[in-house]
Amino acid sequence: MAIRNPHPPASLSKAELKHLKALSTKKGREVAGLFLLDGWKPVAEVLASPWQIESVVVDPGRIPASGASVLQECVRRGVGVRHGTSSDLRSLSDVVHDQGIVAVVRSRRFALDDLPSVGDLIVLDAVADPGNVGSLIRTADWFGMSGVVLGPGCSSVNNEKVVRATMGSLFHLPVVEVDDLSVACSTLDRKGVILAGAEVAGGGWRSWVPEARIALVLGSESHGISAGVRALLKIRVSIPKAGRAESLNVAGAGAVLLSSIAEHRKAGLHATS
Repeated sequence: MAIRNPHPPASLSKAELKHLKALSTKKGREVAGLFLLDGWKPVAEVLASPWQIESVVVDPGRIPASGASVLQECVRRGVGVRHGTSSDLRSLSDVVHDQGIVAVVRSRRFALDDLPSVGDLIVLDAVADPGNVGSLIRTADWFGMSGVVLGPGCSSVNNEKVVRATMGSLFHLPVVEVDDLSVACSTLDRKGVILAGAEVAGGGWRSWVPEARIALVLGSESHGISAGVRALLKIRVSIPKAGRAESLNVAGAGAVLLSSIAEHRKAGLHATS
């Protein structure tokens, strides 16, 4: 729901609050093509990206010094601004301690063709936990991956917990959601991208990275990589166990393997198209 920007900002109405609360549900986000974003820094990240903010709700009693420039930029762009109470902000945020600002952001849909023609990728197969999905998007951004592909069973990229866990990285690289991950991986294979899967019975992880582009595939912790995608893997890699932990969290395993990719590329073996 877009809110026209008054001057000075008017208070959020009950009807507007009701519409915004609907974006807390998956159905509401899908129907409106919008999602909620909490926090001053994430809102600043959106303003520095091609993504579009439709409106913001601000608690006027909790505007930090750095927040003034954020609101000025919103006004300059014609973004609707409303003043909300602390209760309003709490009802729109899914965190215990909200920061006094919630933005309504226009969703963006990316396709495989929107991925850059160079650079490595990460592919998530039925990773359902939103915190893990968001953390992996953030980690992919940190280590310079060029994009992320989410298959069925993954938490939606517009889920509030996913968005928050990315810490703004969602707005830095394309995240593609596909209906059939086997088909998507076959398409990447035809484009010359080498599919590498993290599996318990895989090879060593210190010297596994090929010179060509790769897509690191991570499956769910309970079921691993699905059979259709596993059949397309050219490389299987594992992280050796040294302690007594039963397993690695998928986000932790992804960080280790993405780090090894980044180190390999830094050494001069660049990913090519």
